[in-house]
Amino acid sequence: MQASPATTAAAPRKPFYTHLYAQVLTAIVFGVLLGYFYPQLGEQMKPLGDGFIKLIKMLIAPIIFCTVVHGIASMEDMKKVGRVGLKGVRQLIKSTAEQDGRHCQISLPKDPGQAGKVQAIDFTKMLAGWNVHAEAETGDKATRAEPVAAQAYHGNLLIKRANWNDDFLEELCLFPAAAHDDQVDALSGAFARLLMPQGEFSVSCFRGLY
Repeated sequence: MQASPATTAAAPRKPFYTHLYAQVLTAIVFGVLLGYFYPQLGEQMKPLGDGFIKLIKMLIAPIIFCTVVHGIASMEDMKKVGRVGLKGVRQLIKSTAEQDGRHCQISLPKDPGQAGKVQAIDFTKMLAGWNVHAEAETGDKATRAEPVAAQAYHGNLLIKRANWNDDFLEELCLFPAAAHDDQVDALSGAFARLLMPQGEFSVSCFRGLY
């Protein structure tokens, strides 16, 4: 039995200049040559380049959002979505603990209920070799945030300058009406544990993983 021509013929290869990477590299080369041989013309075309960069930046967020939504919507088993999210959390906690070192104590929040207990046991097993504690949270988040909020109000709270400051401060200002409050809750838990008497939990290095 002979194979049909459709199965034996290889698909024609596209010319290299039709690929996006080739077009981008070509545009870069033309841009360099234009700036070198015709600098005044290149300077006049600068607004066009700036507008293109701003357009790309404007489209990045919608593209990422649509990609994530499409990926989740195309998953047949929605249980996989939860497993993917939990796997990401586990990897983040493990990598953070490895960066801090085994001399740093770790505090894990334990949500009430059986699910919280199972999660705390799972994370504790994952962090075998570290000095890790899983402790139940009491009271609502607003109440737990009052002690550290009082210190911040009187200027006793300092923040290390970093690229996450804006998002962190925005969440603090909008709390408790913000859409997310995990960073505030992490700050409250870390502050409470650092105030524990020496020997219970106060150490030279402490990390609250929330």
